[in-house]
Amino acid sequence: MKDSPTYYETLEINESASASEIKTAYRKLAQAYHPDKVPSDWPRLKKDAEDKFKQINEAYQILSSAWKRRRYDTTLAEHRERRGQRESEGSGPQPHRQASSDDIPRSVRVGNAISIAVGIVLLFFLMGGVILLTRYVGMKIDALLSNQAMPPVFKGGHERVPC
Repeated sequence: MKDSPTYYETLEINESASASEIKTAYRKLAQAYHPDKVPSDWPRLKKDAEDKFKQINEAYQILSSAWKRRRYDTTLAEHRERRGQRESEGSGPQPHRQASSDDIPRSVRVGNAISIAVGIVLLFFLMGGVILLTRYVGMKIDALLSNQAMPPVFKGGHERVPC
């Protein structure tokens, strides 16, 4: 599978092209692929022209700005260097392999484990609170219905009330 074309290939220029050469190439290609120049009764051709026009505009936006072009050139050089290293190793495209825990940095694994543990502890506290609240409300309702006093455990007493 071929890599997608670089912005230089999209504008059909050399990487050492000057700003005026970039502008000239952009204008020529933008005029040739402008969607309004394609007859509307050819929808497939019109769609291809729109896609190519978008690529041309994107390439021009990057290459016409000196700062963006320097960043792009640096990224492009790094990409080519990495690709060259892979090809020199003879590995070619890497076959799909099952992900393992070694692929995840240790700090992330530890952080996730701590988050899960804290979440479980909070869940138990929450569930305990819900259970206590349910018991309290149940006792309160029972006490109201039977006209009895609340068990001493909820009045600050130290006695255990069987549930």
